[in-house]
Amino acid sequence: MLQQRARKARDGAYRVRCLMVLRLDAEATPPRIAEEVHVARSTMSPIRSRFLAEGLAGLCDHGAHNGQRKASAAHRGRLEQLLNASPQDLGWARPTWTRELLALQLERDTGLRLSVGHIGRLLRAMGARR
Repeated sequence: MLQQRARKARDGAYRVRCLMVLRLDAEATPPRIAEEVHVARSTMSPIRSRFLAEGLAGLCDHGAHNGQRKASAAHRGRLEQLLNASPQDLGWARPTWTRELLALQLERDTGLRLSVGHIGRLLRAMGARR
């Protein structure tokens, strides 16, 4: 059953967690499994513990429990306002926005420091395009 789940999984991380548990069942050592599936050795223990405690549910991503999001609706609203303005209107030399520049301006305006990658994810979620 677990092998089928691993085969049909669309989420690569879930597939790897399934394979890790399958290999544990085959009595392979955790360091060996970590090497085979290309994860850190320290990843093995929590996956094993969660699987033993929760069963198949323990293999699901537990990222939903990471806490509140950093960027609020107000921050996303300010980002949208920035996209409707020109960087030159706010004192920047560039005529177009870059993710780096948006991160700097958002930090200036709100005090919230976001990574360039986070800005990219926010822009993608907003449907912003070049």
